[in-house]
Amino acid sequence: MKKNRSINHVSDPLFIGIDCGTQSLRVCCVNKTGDIIARAKRDLHTYYRFPLWAEQEADEWWQALTETMNEVCRDRTIARRIVSLGICGTCSTLVPCDFEMHPTAPAILWVDNRATTEAHELRQALHHAGFLDRLSSEQMAPKLLWLARHHPGSLHGLLVESVSWLVFRLTGTLCVSNSITNFTWGILPDQWVRLGSLGDEITPALRALRVAEKPSTAYAGVLRPEAASALGIRMGGELVSVAVGGNDGLLSAVGAGLLCSTSATIEVGGTSYVLVCRVKDLSRMTSQQYAESYVNPFESDSRIMISSIETAGLFLTWLTQLL
Repeated sequence: MKKNRSINHVSDPLFIGIDCGTQSLRVCCVNKTGDIIARAKRDLHTYYRFPLWAEQEADEWWQALTETMNEVCRDRTIARRIVSLGICGTCSTLVPCDFEMHPTAPAILWVDNRATTEAHELRQALHHAGFLDRLSSEQMAPKLLWLARHHPGSLHGLLVESVSWLVFRLTGTLCVSNSITNFTWGILPDQWVRLGSLGDEITPALRALRVAEKPSTAYAGVLRPEAASALGIRMGGELVSVAVGGNDGLLSAVGAGLLCSTSATIEVGGTSYVLVCRVKDLSRMTSQQYAESYVNPFESDSRIMISSIETAGLFLTWLTQLL
């Protein structure tokens, strides 16, 4: 894993956690011991054009991010000490884009349930193929099938998740956590080929979903100078790294901090706010091994868990010293 070179040149580095949620975008700035230095928030608008639909404008995410970051970076002592960003967002939120990553349609939120028919058909196909059929219309696979049937023109460009789109705006690199895709697609890659005509029908959508997968909270790239300027970050000639992963702004910032000194990773489990320190290299796991890694979440040799977000700061202090 690459390290952020600026960490060696900033005596008191700060880390930014970005959480693009359903109702708002939140930014949290922490120091290397996990203390909160600053935070900011902007509400997001959700549009319900039809029953079961829920959409947002991706450009509004970027506007919210620039506004919150400039609020945090108004203090120049903060702006020039930022060495890494950790970004996370809602799972199963899909953005149709052209090949230059400009949105061509509103983003389909995770809570959107327009693909109920497609989810039912896919569950039946999974069942007949001998796979578990716990698939929700909120997950990616039904939405991809819905787009293939109702808006095939959207498949002529790119389909990306919300975090991927924001990472591209920050770094120019297309990257997403594979912990996100393995969960949100609802169907593992080796299962597609056994879905018959439905698998064939969804193939164009899969081709459009071109993402370079990275392990959770992995190095995604370096902040572009123009993006740093838009966010109010003063780079001072040093590199500012960007990490992918996590489901909460504070712990995403924690992950960004650990990115600078260790190959360990941070992940936060949605509503449960479980902090997971992964020691194994998940990027080398097969899809089956990865799926099995979730069967026994308390496997002592692969992860350390904390059950509440309140203790994350103390854990960060200990883990940083340990590693």
